[in-house]
This record gives sequence, structure tokens and C-alpha cells, in this order.
Amino acid sequence: MSASLKLALLAVLLVAAWTHEVRADKKTVCTITVNSSDEKEIFRRSLPEDDFRFVELVERGRPDWLASACRKDVHCDVLLISGHFGDGTEFYSDRLDARESLPVDEMERASCSDSCPGLFSQLKEVYLFGCNTLQAQPLRSASAEIARSLIRSGHSPADAERLSRQLNERHGESNRDRMRQIFKDVPVIYGFSSKAPLGRTAAPMLDRYFQSGASGEIGSGRASPRLLSLFAPSSMTAATGSSDSDSHAGFRQDVCHFSDDRLSAAQKLGFVHQLLNREMAEVRMFLDH
Repeated sequence: MSASLKLALLAVLLVAAWTHEVRADKKTVCTITVNSSDEKEIFRRSLPEDDFRFVELVERGRPDWLASACRKDVHCDVLLISGHFGDGTEFYSDRLDARESLPVDEMERASCSDSCPGLFSQLKEVYLFGCNTLQAQPLRSASAEIARSLIRSGHSPADAERLSRQLNERHGESNRDRMRQIFKDVPVIYGFSSKAPLGRTAAPMLDRYFQSGASGEIGSGRASPRLLSLFAPSSMTAATGSSDSDSHAGFRQDVCHFSDDRLSAAQKLGFVHQLLNREMAEVRMFLDH
């Protein structure tokens, strides 16, 4: 074989290897389309195919679609969820022919159990297109009766008030808190603090965002001032996932004791016994969950 032919063959092999490496570096955008597909289609149309691949996790007509997606071991860099989120318990559709939904409890179970590492472990960004998905208002609070029970147990009124505030901070659990706990360690979580735009309204706004040359921001793990500014009138906000260094990291561990499928019934019962040794006011807050 001549030297020139060898060089040509080597060049072809290097190009093939480089192409394979580039393709391997594609970012995976996972979508959970419970209601509108408008947002997903804008992302798909705007992001270059050479750099991004899309995987829809919802399988129509299959109730266990989330578990099925977890078994496929798809590794997501970006997660896009679209659905109504009115009362904060689940993403759902207003279409009569749609039966799929995404309960928050199911998301919490998958996160706590580490049963879906591909979905959660390497996420850089999460987009929650639904009303109130990052609302900061607590969903529950310590009642006046709990404050009175603290006083009856021997605390001074001032201590009872202070402990009630601490319980509210720990157990208040806003939608924002729950999403931060579910998407632990995720650098950027986009959502809405109140009413979110419908898909047909959000799509043109996203189109303007991508037309500004923003595709390079997707999957970067950094919050986009451009996106937040564009959606600011629609209450879009951003948060980071919780971390082990958070002041309330222990609360996530407590909650996961109830949701983690890896724990046996005996282990969960053992945790309940440990819980009963705490201040009864906190026990009552847990039982109210």
C-alpha cells in the first residue's frame, strides 16, 4: 500500500472517529408531554439535530409509562414537562381523550428510590410548563393548636412561637420546595410562580427566544437571563435543586423514608418509631402530610 493511500485511509479513520465522538456528545432532551406539545415542538424545531436528540417518555395508553421509561435507562440532560398543574398534586391534561398524568408523589418516589437514575442523575436543566410549578407559597402551616400543644408540653410562649416558625419553614413545603427536592442537585429548574401561559401562547415566546440565538444555552446548566426576561410577565422563575448542604436537607431524607421503594416495611416502621421520639408537634406535622 502506497504512503499516500495509507495517509488517506488514516484521514478517513480519524474523521469517522471524530464523527462518532461528536454524535456521542449529543445532549438528550427528554420530554413528558402530558398536555400541550407546543413547547416540545418549538424546542425540537429550534435545536440542531447534530447536537440534540429528543426522547418522549410518555407512552400513550400505558399507565406505567414512567416506570417503563426508567427501565429503558434513557439518560436525560434536559427535561421538559408540559401539563396543567392546578392544585400542585399532578401534571394533567384537559383533553378528554388523554388519560396520562404525572403525579408529584410518583416523581418523589422515583427520585427518593433512585429507581430512575437516567432521568434524574445527569440533568442540567428542567423546564416545568405548568401553572404554579415553582410557587413559593407554603402548602401547609403549623396550626394554632400545635403552638398550644408546645406550651402544654412545657415550652414558654416565646419558645412555642419560635418552634412553630421553624416547623413552618421545615414542613411548609411549597410547590417550589417539592420540585427542588425531587430534582436534587439539578443546576437549573425553570417554572412558574403563578399562572403559566398555555402552550399556544408559550410557543411563540419560545420561538422568539431561540431566534435570538439562544440554542447554545440549552443544556448548559446555567439560568438564562434572556429566557427569564422574555417570560417574566408570565411569572417564569428559576430555582436550583436541593443539595446535601441545604439547611433543610434532613427533611428530604425524612420524606424519602416514606417514599423510598428500596426500604422494607420493617425499615419504614423503624423510622416511624424514631419519629415518635421527636417533639410531638413535629410528629403531628408529619402525620398531616
